[in-house]
Amino acid sequence: ANTDGKTEQPLATRRYPEFFYISGGLAWSPDGGRIAAGAGSFEQNHHQLDLVAVAVNGGETKRLSTQKWHEVAGLAWLKDSALLFAASDERNGVRQLWHLSTASGAAQRITNDVSDYRGLSLTADGGAFVTTQVAQHSDIWTSVPAASEGQSKQLTSGKYDGFYGLDWTPQGQIVYGSTTSGKPHIWITDADGKNQRELNEDSESSPSVSPDGRYVLFASSKEDAVHICRMDIDGRNLTQLTQGSGELWQSWTPDGRWIVYASIGANRNTLWKIPADGGSAPVQITEQIATKPVVSPDGKLIACVYRANHSSPWQIAVIPFQGGAPIKIFDHIPNAYLQTFRWTPDGRALSYIATRDGVSNIWRQDLGGSAPQQLTNFAGDQIFSFAWSRNARQLALARGEISTDVVLVKSLR
Repeated sequence: ANTDGKTEQPLATRRYPEFFYISGGLAWSPDGGRIAAGAGSFEQNHHQLDLVAVAVNGGETKRLSTQKWHEVAGLAWLKDSALLFAASDERNGVRQLWHLSTASGAAQRITNDVSDYRGLSLTADGGAFVTTQVAQHSDIWTSVPAASEGQSKQLTSGKYDGFYGLDWTPQGQIVYGSTTSGKPHIWITDADGKNQRELNEDSESSPSVSPDGRYVLFASSKEDAVHICRMDIDGRNLTQLTQGSGELWQSWTPDGRWIVYASIGANRNTLWKIPADGGSAPVQITEQIATKPVVSPDGKLIACVYRANHSSPWQIAVIPFQGGAPIKIFDHIPNAYLQTFRWTPDGRALSYIATRDGVSNIWRQDLGGSAPQQLTNFAGDQIFSFAWSRNARQLALARGEISTDVVLVKSLR
């Protein structure tokens, strides 16, 4: 388009299941002839991205990097045609700064720390750039509804404890994702914070404990795509349950017989179920776009993130367990796609995270449509994930802070 926004015309098109990763940013080449972007395909693994250059004249797309990336968060093209970018080279990894030779396709890491980096902006002469450095920590806490911050208890102290999900066992332990050992793995702790230990070095994130407490489901990207795996509660007997183009957001039915999950690959974010032993073919639940399923305590309903079509906003919806049109849609629950939500133990409402002025609390939304009700009374920090205990008396929460600084990097020549 022109600078006034007129004469807009398509430059390049990737049709479903292929896509451009526009949220990772775009960058013009120094000569103005190419635009760098991230690109991927749902038919393969949409968690792995290519860096590509699109020709302004003709729209020809050429791959720039020999390496795949799990997330891209900023691009800048140097005068020597090299590319600077912020990206993660592994799932759930922090985004570091990289230098890419567009001639060879080889990438070299510039930073190697525990911070996240997002966005890049070069000076006019290309000799320096600024980026946003993001520091974060997340700890496991326990609390009870309506308790004040002083009545809550911190159990762990880590960078990402619980950030990648947590759940309770029927025996009152907490299973959670943590990077304490260097990479995301599944850990377990007693409700008083004692006996913290890693369950399995090949486990990753999003733990979900079976109703009888015997198994833990989790998402794993050890293969070419993300799949759902199961292990015993002691970390032994790890088994991959799904074999599709990408599956995660797993949820048990209350009788422990079925596992409901979201297919995120070629099936464009739809809900499916498999038997808990994984021995039979998956059964599709929804035709409409949906993800992040959570089965109700009575097993009759599924709460999920839903959109009517590709141009519609994401919303929290409730559908019958057998599938079909939503019976309830909540369009006021904030940040629907990024939202963590759970059924309340009585099955009459959804609980979710609301963050106001940088402070998060848990809220309750009754299915009947009455006004939301605040359940916790924290005065500081953000909540990243949470879960109700099996006896409905406590909440486990991942709480912490996210801080950002603008960083100037010099001496690029």
